[in-house]
Amino acid sequence: MYRFSFALLLVANVLVSQRTLAQVRIGVKAGVNASNIHLDAATFDPLPGYQAGLMMDLGMGSHFSIRPALLVNARGFSTEVDIRNQAGQIQESARGIYRLIYAEKLVLLLFKGNFGKTLRWYGGR
Repeated sequence: MYRFSFALLLVANVLVSQRTLAQVRIGVKAGVNASNIHLDAATFDPLPGYQAGLMMDLGMGSHFSIRPALLVNARGFSTEVDIRNQAGQIQESARGIYRLIYAEKLVLLLFKGNFGKTLRWYGGR
């Protein structure tokens, strides 16, 4: 709870400040992903998923910004399951599809700069 309150106060402070208010940008992030799982005992096939959400870029000067984001990720995989009898013979096969949907909150601390007039660098954590 303390971390959430601190983050809320920090964001409120940034948004209220007149100097920083001009440096706040809001955007949409979207994309496609594929995830997989690896185990020795079974084979799995990746399923296509999506990633979508909102993000903000809070500029804290010319070389530093904070990028909080709230994303929804859909990940999953499919597998073929063999049902065997006591003798080890395959009686049935079934296909299982596992889809997981995650809500993620991310905060990226971004450092940025220029190499000359045309080349920029970004680094973050």
